[in-house]
Amino acid sequence: MVDGYPVYLEGASSNTNLTAISWTPSSTLVGATTFKPLAKPNATTTYTLTVRSANGCSAEDNALVTVLPYCIKPLDAFTPNKDGTNDLWQVTAFGGTCIARIYVNVFNRYGNVVYKNDNYQNTWDGTYNGKPVPDGTYYYVIDYRLINGESIVMRGDLTIIR
Repeated sequence: MVDGYPVYLEGASSNTNLTAISWTPSSTLVGATTFKPLAKPNATTTYTLTVRSANGCSAEDNALVTVLPYCIKPLDAFTPNKDGTNDLWQVTAFGGTCIARIYVNVFNRYGNVVYKNDNYQNTWDGTYNGKPVPDGTYYYVIDYRLINGESIVMRGDLTIIR
């Protein structure tokens, strides 16, 4: 999961008459005494589910929630001068595991679109209609979809230096 976005834990259900259901640590859970609590950890956390039956039997199992600090982190500058270094604008995916699709729009200072891509793959070379855009500050809106279907919008600026 991405930091700041909750996830449901899914413990198995039981036909046995249970006297207790508990997840620990419970401080970052909503519904820690249910089979499917909502987890909101800020760091990678191992949760332990413990169940007890009316006849005194108990069982435990663990669920690991890995928290990624971010899914994408767009670079705030690049140098598309064809020297082989920083020639493309990178919208870095954290391990590439949390993104389903990235929609990108880049605007000049007048609000005109100079680049648009509905499935961005770190390919913008600082051109518009085949010609280099002027050095300067540009503004982006990135709408990316997480693998769980959730949409996140990110806005910022980037600088082109040749």
